[in-house]
Amino acid sequence: ETQHIANIAWAYATLRYKNVALMNRLARMATSSQSLQTITSHGISILVWAYATMQHRIPMLLRQMADRAVQPHVLQTFTPQGIACTLWAYSKLAYLQNSLFDNLIDKASTIGIRKFSLSNLAMMSW
Repeated sequence: ETQHIANIAWAYATLRYKNVALMNRLARMATSSQSLQTITSHGISILVWAYATMQHRIPMLLRQMADRAVQPHVLQTFTPQGIACTLWAYSKLAYLQNSLFDNLIDKASTIGIRKFSLSNLAMMSW
């Protein structure tokens, strides 16, 4: 179910169709205790990317996704694209999360720069 929430948000953002009521409802669903226990690194990255693309800043969503992302079993599964999208989204929404940034940069360094596409590197430097 949690992946479906992220996919719906991603689809609306990809279409550039901002439905504030829907985005607020999806944020509430994504931050339910059940969703927070099951959302993956991929789900986190596409969810926060969608909210940043729509320029829809919901601090509670961003805080809880950041807290989930830095859990070791979630953090270890981030891909280069997921790291780039997540860092870009938090930067775009001007939502500073030092722990998230530090952990994702550490993860990126363990993956190695050669695994990141030019697009990934550009997003991360934004």
